[in-house]
Amino acid sequence: MPKSITKNPFFLVYVFAVFLLVGAMIPGTDFFKLQKANKMFSVLLSDNAFHFFSFGILAWLLCYGYHRAKLSRMPYLRACFFTLAYGLFIELVQIPLPYRFFSVKDLAVDAVGIGVGLFGFYIFRQRSKM
Repeated sequence: MPKSITKNPFFLVYVFAVFLLVGAMIPGTDFFKLQKANKMFSVLLSDNAFHFFSFGILAWLLCYGYHRAKLSRMPYLRACFFTLAYGLFIELVQIPLPYRFFSVKDLAVDAVGIGVGLFGFYIFRQRSKM
């Protein structure tokens, strides 16, 4: 009997990664209007906050998937590498799009978010005795 796709330890990683890729390819005009509507939205929905939280969550989910799949050999290093590589891939996909652009700053914010996400998973794992 085939294993259900939702039981795959990396299912949430795949879903979230597709969400990020689609979000990175759509024009941001409506998004910018929402940012201007409220001062709090301009901070919470800023490009830096989006990159920071998105890649932190993706790194956390990847570590969780490695843990559930019992692939514990260097999960933090693997998660860091694959998440950074995915961030670079998204930035490269944006190069030919007329309404998007490649940004090294976005990659730097991705890296900080990844570090915080990995540290968060480490704390979660220590506290939950996984």
